[in-house]
Amino acid sequence: MADYNSSEFAAAIRAVMTGLLDEKLAPVATKEDIALLRIDITELKEENARLKAEIESLKALSTKSDSRIEELELASRRNNLIFKGVTYSPSADLNSTIGHFCRDLLKVDVSSDQFNVIPLGNVTSKPNRPLLVSFLRLQDKIKVLNCTRILKGTGFVVHQDLPEATRKKRSNLLLLRREIMRLNNQIGVGVRTNYLLVDGCKFFWSDQDGLRFAGGDGTQKLSSLVKVNLHGFIAALLTGNLPKDYFSSACQNATGSSLLPAVPSATS
Repeated sequence: MADYNSSEFAAAIRAVMTGLLDEKLAPVATKEDIALLRIDITELKEENARLKAEIESLKALSTKSDSRIEELELASRRNNLIFKGVTYSPSADLNSTIGHFCRDLLKVDVSSDQFNVIPLGNVTSKPNRPLLVSFLRLQDKIKVLNCTRILKGTGFVVHQDLPEATRKKRSNLLLLRREIMRLNNQIGVGVRTNYLLVDGCKFFWSDQDGLRFAGGDGTQKLSSLVKVNLHGFIAALLTGNLPKDYFSSACQNATGSSLLPAVPSATS
């Protein structure tokens, strides 16, 4: 066996230890590795921010497109009314039937050649289907619509022909109108085709954002007009959590306040 002096022996030990350390420390990240990792994380954060901005932009574009489509649908149905509860035979002259209905019940004389009538639904569905009546002149449609209040309790219903998206929004606005009238019957409030009118202020409904006024949130504005905190009620409408028995329970409440917990506004 070869003889080793002390210096040679120490060098051999150092070589062995260095090899062992290199082997153990190989998986450990160096400063350069950490710096590169930080750069990657920063780039990922920036990309994530860009993607979020693009998504928000696409959402806004989609909302704008949906609104435009709804406007076009409303315009195309502007002269239409839907009649429900009218009885007629399969061979009936529907224009004559609607003409007599308007004259005899609504006391509105509209010539039968000034509108077209189409039954709604499948031919195989039940008889006396609702009738879609398209008037040639807007003023004739308005005259008929203005006289439909006298049909209350008769079983007959005449209403506007609205797109599904508008009907859903209008349903929430009608519930909101009912709540406002319950809380403050001294304020002027009404629902038009697709907006709520309160003291001359127009409020619109958004399925994403709830009540809107002048392009922004409308909850605070409406609450200030009505002088009641409506945040909880509007939040319940937006989330679909309004109890079905809400208004029947409200009849038993004499406090003149909303029965739902108030949700603080973003500015409060």
